[in-house]
Amino acid sequence: MPRFLIPILRPAELENGAATELIDERLTPLVKNLNGLEKLSVERQIEGPMTFNTKREGGFVFAGMFTIDGSSRQDVEALFREIRRLGLELYGYEVAADLPLDYEQTWPLGVDSPGARQLSFLRKKPGLDDDRFIHHWYQVHGPLAMKIHPLYRYDRNRVLERLTQESPDFQGIVGLHFRQLEDITEPIRLYGGDPANMKIIMDDVQQFIDLPTMMIGVTRERLLV
Repeated sequence: MPRFLIPILRPAELENGAATELIDERLTPLVKNLNGLEKLSVERQIEGPMTFNTKREGGFVFAGMFTIDGSSRQDVEALFREIRRLGLELYGYEVAADLPLDYEQTWPLGVDSPGARQLSFLRKKPGLDDDRFIHHWYQVHGPLAMKIHPLYRYDRNRVLERLTQESPDFQGIVGLHFRQLEDITEPIRLYGGDPANMKIIMDDVQQFIDLPTMMIGVTRERLLV
């Protein structure tokens, strides 16, 4: 089943709350009308200590992201004009999804999922080939992250293709879902209650991620279909 990730960008002068309203009230109904949808979710940025650290040329910043399962690339790309008509911009990726840890959904569609997500966009470390990058991410870092972080869900996506020329050349997009926002924002909780775990994780990610180009922030998810 094809999966597409569509990060949504807002003009820097548009408040994050106003962008969230646009996403929820104007854009979400359009995306829900896609043909062939199997699953659909949206996540919107939570402003705070981990606000996304990136700005697109032209003054656009991250506001949210749609995860679309089942629709065709042609139908997804047909949305791009509508997104831009709302004064927003976008990136687009076709990805291969992997879900080594999943939650049990006990809440209805259309409401915010419990907790929060740390959403990261990754490039591989310079000099590392694709096979070594994927091996380390999946076979070394993944088990380590699930051991140390108090994760609720581990949503891992390997980028297959960019859908627009403007989309940065990330190789991976990963959502770490936690039961509470404080599990992300309080370092001692994020690293499993042991300060030594921070060094363990940092030493590991330096082996396969280009850290200076990493895009990372915190979002709140809503399951739609």
